[in-house]
Amino acid sequence: MMAVRQSVTLTIVAVVSVALGITAGYFIGLATHRSTPSSNGGSVISMALREIVWDKIVKKINPSRIEDNLKYLSAKPHVAASPRNNELADEYERRFKDYGFDEVEKLTYNVLLSYPNRNKPNYAYILDSGNNTQFKTQLMEDILDPAENSSDVYQPFNAFSPAKNASGQLVYVNYGRREDFQKLKDVYNISCTGKIVIVRYGKLFRGEKVKNAESNGAIGIMMYSDPRDYGPVAANETYPHSLWMPRGGVQRGSIGPGAGDALTPGWPSTDDAYRLPIETAPGLPKIPSHPISARDAKQFLSKLKGNAINDSDWIGGLGITYRLGPGFNESYKDWSVRIEVHNSREIMKITDVIGTIKGATDPDRYVMVGNHRDSWAFGGVDGSSGGSILLELAKVIGEHKKQAGVLLVQ
Repeated sequence: MMAVRQSVTLTIVAVVSVALGITAGYFIGLATHRSTPSSNGGSVISMALREIVWDKIVKKINPSRIEDNLKYLSAKPHVAASPRNNELADEYERRFKDYGFDEVEKLTYNVLLSYPNRNKPNYAYILDSGNNTQFKTQLMEDILDPAENSSDVYQPFNAFSPAKNASGQLVYVNYGRREDFQKLKDVYNISCTGKIVIVRYGKLFRGEKVKNAESNGAIGIMMYSDPRDYGPVAANETYPHSLWMPRGGVQRGSIGPGAGDALTPGWPSTDDAYRLPIETAPGLPKIPSHPISARDAKQFLSKLKGNAINDSDWIGGLGITYRLGPGFNESYKDWSVRIEVHNSREIMKITDVIGTIKGATDPDRYVMVGNHRDSWAFGGVDGSSGGSILLELAKVIGEHKKQAGVLLVQ
């Protein structure tokens, strides 16, 4: 761990997530932990070290440089293994070297990734009794900022969803939690077996929603961002007029295993690593999943049959009467829902950039600070916000090391 007089190794990694306040607090707290109490119960050394950390590290952090970093990192889409994301790896490497890190490495791994098919897009449909399309979900979000009009942005998709189709009646299952499926069964006497379910984003990881749908017999799932959770303002007050998600916004994201490569669970995805077959890899979803916008979700949910839901926890902000289904009401009798997903799962080469300041007295102990570099699109929030802070923190720590000759002075 980080300690006094460069007593440990500091590693900056562009992989996990960073929080500036937590990092600064950690340095200060560690200084206190490593100090010797004084006779009056305080610690003269720790107070001095806290002042050093504040003056030499925290106070040197420049918000303007963080802003510049964020503009650079989020200037272009940079999904994992893309050319732009590789360019950013080169930039991280260059900066870590310029900042004076003792060692800078670029390590490559071959991991299972997922992408939508640009030539065969994913959609969800409402079909009439003659199997004719009466509604089809949007392919892309509305372009609200000309700077975001990039052909490198992938359509909204749930990464690692299998390439499958599903057709059937629709059931609304709130947030898709286990207790939501249980209530649907115990209180409303509705089964999801053989049905397509639609759930709200929020409350738990999207991959868990898919697992819950699978375990309850669903054959497909749609997820959407309900205005109650992501835009509790008037439609004309959402982005770009505020930070709230517009009604046409769609949340991209993975529904695969939460950590690591699905084909090498528990061991690194090096060139010579043993890989599980995709068909048997644990955690990969088996039913198709497709994310849609609140605007599109309204088309599906407003047509469901059944009694009006009187449980406030199940009522969102679409401005409709929320019902459960299964299936549509009498005005749309014998209409159905179809999901078509054409995602690919491919083993791709990715790069981690690791910069290290070596410790002097406890070099086998580490403090690791980092963030993931890739993003689903431009990544202004996830993960370039963390990357912009990481680069500034790396710069300040590197400059202090150059001046002091050690990571922290006495």
